Amino acid sequence: MGYKNLVLDIIHEQGLKFLSDFAKVSSCPGILHDELMRKIDQCQGVIVKSGAHLDSKVLSRAVNLKVIGKAGSGLDNIDLKTAHLRKFARL
Repeated sequence: MGYKNLVLDIIHEQGLKFLSDFAKVSSCPGILHDELMRKIDQCQGVIVKSGAHLDSKVLSRAVNLKVIGKAGSGLDNIDLKTAHLRKFARL
């Protein structure tokens, strides 16, 4: 259970519990961009809804990131061009 995931928006506590059965989960709703820039390099997964933005600056620092999970619809808060170039999985 060495994988580390950041949950950048509010999700139900049962969802967090489910995720924590498989990986280390840090819930960080409302995280500031600078703090996200410092933490993203340690993560293998990140889950967003609509509040957090994964721009090219954040994604360029995500050296260990394997998966971007999007809870909800739309992808306007994720820099898809950078994510595609980095070959992140998208759920």
